[in-house]
Amino acid sequence: PLRTMSASPWKPWVAAGLGRRWLGHLRVVVVCLSPLAIGHVDAAAVLSCGDGLRVHQLALGQMNNYQYVIDNGVDAVSVDAAWDVPRIRRYVEKLGLRLTGGLYTHGHFDHTGGQMPGMSGGGPVQGAAELTKNGDTPIWIGAGDIEAAELQTGIGHGVWTAVHEGDSLSVLGSDVKVTVIETPGHSRGGVTFWVRNTKSGSSECPEGLLFTGDSVFIKNVGRTDLPG
Repeated sequence: PLRTMSASPWKPWVAAGLGRRWLGHLRVVVVCLSPLAIGHVDAAAVLSCGDGLRVHQLALGQMNNYQYVIDNGVDAVSVDAAWDVPRIRRYVEKLGLRLTGGLYTHGHFDHTGGQMPGMSGGGPVQGAAELTKNGDTPIWIGAGDIEAAELQTGIGHGVWTAVHEGDSLSVLGSDVKVTVIETPGHSRGGVTFWVRNTKSGSSECPEGLLFTGDSVFIKNVGRTDLPG
């Protein structure tokens, strides 16, 4: 079956009307992986999907969000990097990898960073702004969430790269295929990233992995009544 990498292990929210068209032809299992630690930088889990594709799951921030690092043995990209970007970078460096980009499933603050809505003081949540501050880390997000992400993070127009249904991203070379699936509902422009190893498969993830953000959780689905 196809594994789904959720954004949170605990969120109890229920959403009505979440479309099933994008999952209709796929067999999906939602997973929570076992803990692992590397040095002083803890990772929630590491999953190998054959030669040239690994997924690292970190739980960061006061909301205990799952964030991911995907690597091909040389380069790595993050998924929804937020809350503690330096820690994500240290983790990648500890593995001897090079962080070359960031994928974002949707534009809410706990995934992209920025000021918490309705909260004053404490400063903004780290996220895409910190990931791109050196100017050498491209970032991708669904086209329908570009405006919200720009407002949320303060990142100017042109830094974000918009993705659409069916786009194929070569962010980890030709052997790792990343396909964009539009999954609006939790946010207007929410997307899921379908990641597959085209070089060699694995019994752990023979049909690839879905990075769903807040569309699908381990025991539930995401709210559809939030702004954006």
